[in-house]
Amino acid sequence: MKRIHTILIPFFVLMVSTPAVQAKDKVTGPYISLNGGFSFLSDSDVSFNDVTFSTISFDPGFSGGGAFGYDFDDVRTEIEVMYRRWDMDTFTVPGTIGGTTITGCPCSASVEGDVSSLSFMLNGYSIPPWLPDPWELYLGGGLGMANVDAEINVLGDDSDTVFAYQFMIGLGYDITTKTALTIGYRFFDAVEPEFQVSGVPIEAKLQSHDFNLGLRFTF
Repeated sequence: MKRIHTILIPFFVLMVSTPAVQAKDKVTGPYISLNGGFSFLSDSDVSFNDVTFSTISFDPGFSGGGAFGYDFDDVRTEIEVMYRRWDMDTFTVPGTIGGTTITGCPCSASVEGDVSSLSFMLNGYSIPPWLPDPWELYLGGGLGMANVDAEINVLGDDSDTVFAYQFMIGLGYDITTKTALTIGYRFFDAVEPEFQVSGVPIEAKLQSHDFNLGLRFTF
């Protein structure tokens, strides 16, 4: 929770120290945006032939990236590049695998390795007129591709490129007519990447919850 506070503090400091920008003064048009923050990867079930044989948990990671888009005032569209990375924490084997009881399990052990994702997304945002200036609430979604790389120290590494989608919600605050500060949450899913481990194809799940702080600059 302290990490979330680290993101929130500079957002509210700028919010209270910056005069309000009126809607009629706000500039629309092309923009670039940068954002970064913390990413929390859900536990990943690892399966072979649709049979789950382990679950991997992860330490909190980070996410960061940028986008180029166009602001139509109440709608925005953009092309985004985003990088995420997480370190592996524990490897858990369930008590049964495919109906077979595993003696001494469920059992867990620490595991050294990491997972990273480089995504290329086409995003769209809607800005409903529910908040007074200089605030904005944004709702968004995106579709694209993600290259997912997994590395486990004792097993090697492999990567896969898969379909990805995401949903976003957050707040924006117009610092000037051309600059906005944003804070938001996004759910990101790289759909079932497949990796070769010792010649055996395995599938995993990669779903993250990101909390980001960002800046948007309109030309």
